[in-house]
Amino acid sequence: MKTHVFLTILAAFFACNSYSQQTHKIYVAATAAANGTGTAKSPVGTLEKALALAATASSLTGVKAVEVVVAGGTYFINNTLELVEGKNWQSKVSLNIHAMEGEAVVIHGGKKIPLASLKPVTDPAWVNRFPENIRSRIKMIDLTASGIQNVGKLRPVGFSRPFGAAWMEPFFDKKPGYLARWPNDSMLLIGKLVDSGGVPRWGDYSPRGGSFHYEGTDRPSRWKEPAKAWISGYFMWGYADDAVPLKSIDTTEKIITAAIPHMYGFASGKPYRAFYAYNIPEEIDMPGEYYLDYDKKIMYFLPPDNLKTLELSVLEEPMMALEGVRNVQITGIDFTCSRGMGIYMERTEGVRINNCSFSNLGMMAVTMGKGIMPGQQQMHAGTGKPASRIVGDIVGHVYENSTFDREAGSNNGLTDCDIYQTGSGGVFLSGGNRVTLVPGKSFMKNCSVKNYNRIEKTYRPGIWISGVGNSITNCEVADGPSMGILLHGNDHLAEYNNIHDVCLAADDMGAFYHGRDPSERGNIIRYNYF
Repeated sequence: MKTHVFLTILAAFFACNSYSQQTHKIYVAATAAANGTGTAKSPVGTLEKALALAATASSLTGVKAVEVVVAGGTYFINNTLELVEGKNWQSKVSLNIHAMEGEAVVIHGGKKIPLASLKPVTDPAWVNRFPENIRSRIKMIDLTASGIQNVGKLRPVGFSRPFGAAWMEPFFDKKPGYLARWPNDSMLLIGKLVDSGGVPRWGDYSPRGGSFHYEGTDRPSRWKEPAKAWISGYFMWGYADDAVPLKSIDTTEKIITAAIPHMYGFASGKPYRAFYAYNIPEEIDMPGEYYLDYDKKIMYFLPPDNLKTLELSVLEEPMMALEGVRNVQITGIDFTCSRGMGIYMERTEGVRINNCSFSNLGMMAVTMGKGIMPGQQQMHAGTGKPASRIVGDIVGHVYENSTFDREAGSNNGLTDCDIYQTGSGGVFLSGGNRVTLVPGKSFMKNCSVKNYNRIEKTYRPGIWISGVGNSITNCEVADGPSMGILLHGNDHLAEYNNIHDVCLAADDMGAFYHGRDPSERGNIIRYNYF
C-alpha cells in the first residue's frame, strides 16, 4: 500500500513538472499534506520524500540540475538524510538544497518536550536526595512516556579515547544542560596518591583504575550512590583530559577509586592535576543541571527560570551523509539537537555548505573523510581499521599512519557558517593525498566556530585541517579549553583568521598547533590574529 501511494505521488509529480527543462524544482513544507507531490502548490512534508524525488529526477534524461526549496519550519529526522552515488543519487546532475528566501529552516535530530510533561518529584526517596532549599523546584520527565526509548549512555571521554556520539542531553531554551557536578565551576586538587592504576601508555593494560585521597571536604558523604558518579579532569598531564566512572568512594579514609585506568595513570603534586565529580543527583543545585536515571529512564533537573522550550537530543548517526557525490549545495539550513555529527562527507567533489548553522550537537559540525573504528584498548598511537560515518580513533591512527588517505574528496567547502555549542570539535577539513601531494583544494571561509568542547576537552579542535592543499581563511575560532586549529599534512594555507579565548584550561596547547611529523612541509600561516 505504501509503495502504491508513493508511486502515485511520483506520477503526479512528474506530470506537473516538465523534464525538458534544465533545472527541476521540488518544494518542501513542514505543514504539507501527506499526499503532497513536490510542486509549489503541493509540497511534500519531509526532507526524506524530497530527496527521494530528487534521486529519481537525477536519473532521468534532460535534467541538468535539481533544486529542493525548503519552506520555513522544523523538520525532525530519525535517520540520516543520505545522498550516496550509485545508491540513491546520480551525479550527472547538480543538486541545490536551500531554505526559501527569508525563512528559517531547522533540521532537528531530537524531540521537543511539551512543558506540560514536566512533573514535580513526589517520590520521597528521590525528593530527599536533592538540596533542601530547591527540592520544590526540581522537575522530572518520564522519557518512555515521552516516546524516547534510546537514552544513550555515559562513556569515557577525553585524551586517547575515541570520538563517539554523546548520551542524550537536554537543551533549555537552546542552551545545553549539564550533568549535575561538584564543584559547579572549579576543580579540586588530586590528593595523596594511593595507586596510579594501570598505565596503558607504557604497556600496563591492567584494568585497575587510579586511587587517591581527596582533602578538605566531606561532600561525598552526601552521595547515596557514589559508584554511579564519574570524575573528569587532568589526572597526570595538563594536555590530557579524561572522564571515567568511579568504582567506589571511601568516605571514612576519603579515598576515591576510579573504575578504569587513565592513559598515563593518576598522579598528584601539580596544580593542573585536578578533578571534579559529576552524574550525582544530590548536586543538582544550579539551573540547567540534570541527572538521568538510566534504569528507569527518568530525567531530573532544575529548570532555568521562565523556561520556554525544552529539547532532548536523540539521533546518534550523522544528520546528513554525502558519499561519492558531486556538485551539491546546501544553503541556509540550521542543523541542531543531535547526539552525533552534523554532516559527514566522503569522496565528494564540489560540495558547498553555505550560510548554515550547526549547534547543540554531541560531536562536531562537519567531517570530511573516513574515521577509524574504536579499538579494544586505549590507543595513544597505533593502527586501526578505516570506517565511514564515524571519527573514532583517528587521533592515534594518524600518529602512526601519517599518509593515511581519508578519502575526503576535493574542492569541498564551507562558507559563512556558524558553528557553536558542539560536543567535540567544530570541523574536520580534509582532502588531498600526502603520498602524491595532489591537493584537495577544500576550504573554510568566513565561518565562526565557538564553544566547541562541551563534552571532550583536548585534541578536539575548532578546526582540524589535514591532507594536502586545503585552506582556512577569514574564520573566527573562540571559546575552547584547548587548541583552536590543529594541522596535519602539507601545503595548507591559514590566513586572516581571528583565534581568541582558546587554551583556557589545557597545558601544552596552542591557538594553532601542529607537530610530531617533520614531513608536514609547505604550510603557510600568515596574517592571523591570535
